[in-house]
Amino acid sequence: MKICAISDLHGLKIQIPNCDVLVFAGDISNSGNAKWFKENFIPYLKENKHKYDICFVVFGNHDDKIQLADSYFMHVPDYVKILTNTGYTYKGKKFFGSPFCKAAKEIIDTMNTFDELFLAKLFLAIPSDTDILITHNPPFGFGDTSTKDSKNLGSISLMGRVHIIKPQIHIFGHIHNGQKQSQSNGTTFYNVSVLNDDYKIVYKPTIINI
Repeated sequence: MKICAISDLHGLKIQIPNCDVLVFAGDISNSGNAKWFKENFIPYLKENKHKYDICFVVFGNHDDKIQLADSYFMHVPDYVKILTNTGYTYKGKKFFGSPFCKAAKEIIDTMNTFDELFLAKLFLAIPSDTDILITHNPPFGFGDTSTKDSKNLGSISLMGRVHIIKPQIHIFGHIHNGQKQSQSNGTTFYNVSVLNDDYKIVYKPTIINI
């Protein structure tokens, strides 16, 4: 199975390579709403449908205005799965996606940001048999430092849950210049943001073969 993983487009578009599974790990928009989602993002996915079989989308902290409008669900093709602390099994692999982020002074609070205490409760929903975990927020200590600040910005509660369930792959974004790939405790971590800290596309989509 070939996965193409992308995060933090912030309203921009990038060329999508051929793959089996297309993954967006949050912040597809900068402050998009249901109209933007319908008129920009969904056509982008449809134009590239010949390059992938199924698409998983996890929203990020910049995408909350899309979620505030129930009408956005009406425009989602059946081959696009929005994962909001929910899962989907594809070709025997169990995917699970969660949009929730750690509230911090470095980011604007949105409907997807919470303190660590509440995040710990939300992340309990991640099943123990998850193969591929997709979150917007990185786990603490993995791909969670930027070039402008060496402080770890990942979630401790998310890292705790990942340590317990040991997914094969953990895909995330949020921290644009975070370390792109690392391994620990049986899990391979991928920060798949394509932007740098100046919001310019400098990285290619991440290809993961499993």
